[in-house]
Amino acid sequence: MAIPVNFKDVRQCKGGDLFFLHTQDSFLSWLVMYYTDSIWSHCGMFSENGQVIDQTISGGVEHDFYDYCDGKHYVAVYKLKELSDEQRDKLLSGMKSLLGPGYGWFQALVMFSRIILGAQDRPSLPICMRHWYAGV
Repeated sequence: MAIPVNFKDVRQCKGGDLFFLHTQDSFLSWLVMYYTDSIWSHCGMFSENGQVIDQTISGGVEHDFYDYCDGKHYVAVYKLKELSDEQRDKLLSGMKSLLGPGYGWFQALVMFSRIILGAQDRPSLPICMRHWYAGV
């Protein structure tokens, strides 16, 4: 459960480390989990000093990790120990380039429609991970 006491050392996460998320009271979250065969509906990347970057329906945002520590989310943090500093910098700059508008309900609807109609395979990895690891 995402509450501050369970994530005391989150400020030690490095740029490029990942977090995975499920929002209890979100229909979209449950829909993503169902169609991706995953226990997680969302993933994002740590920036620095406890900040995270992730894509929301509003677009790419950078905010404090503790925004998710409200008792309504389940979160897992994954520290990528095998990455070099150069790889971390590359991942982080790629994510920062996605900040701002550009993802929304329409894109989510298109993705789910393609999956339901069989025009697209269900992703085996969370979508964000496939984009991030493509260049590493």
